[in-house]
Amino acid sequence: MPRLTLPVLVLASAAPAFAAEVADVNSDGVLTLDEVQAVWPDISIDTFLYLDRDGDGLLGTEEIVVARENGLLAEMR
Repeated sequence: MPRLTLPVLVLASAAPAFAAEVADVNSDGVLTLDEVQAVWPDISIDTFLYLDRDGDGLLGTEEIVVARENGLLAEMR
């Protein structure tokens, strides 16, 4: 049973990274408001600022993972 757990966790954590890679058009490893809204157009400025936990005006990997886990960034189709 533990052998099944690890691959599932790896797949679950890979999805946010893929979404971030697609949204991160300049490949700098973080997402700007414009990059986020290009992929998730329903994300408002207020929601983006809420997701930006460290207040640097960018969404890093951890912030994206938390947003996805809380259902704030939908899976890309």
